[in-house]
Amino acid sequence: MNLSIDDKELNAKVGKMGEMKKAMPFVQNLKRRLIQGKEPPETVFERKLPFDEFAVLKEMIGGLKKTTGCKEIEIVAVDEGGKTGEVLGTGERREGLQAENAIPGQPSFHFENIAE
Repeated sequence: MNLSIDDKELNAKVGKMGEMKKAMPFVQNLKRRLIQGKEPPETVFERKLPFDEFAVLKEMIGGLKKTTGCKEIEIVAVDEGGKTGEVLGTGERREGLQAENAIPGQPSFHFENIAE
């Protein structure tokens, strides 16, 4: 496959969309995967992960508690924008989240002291 990418045009389009700092690492990763040619473009542009991210995070809870010393760990499916989300398992809504940088495959985390 012969692939040509006009970086100047790509950068201009991404710049117009805003959030250049967050978008460019994502775009560069897509570009690298396309250029390597190990995956078909349909796979590269598919927004789904090849694994169940929430299942992996659930499996990690025991180890995370032990490593961090945390007594409680919630996994929250964050809505677009990273300010709200739903706690997996309970369905409770969370507001005021600071998870703007969370993207598929790269979860965000937040630690908080809770008075007993």
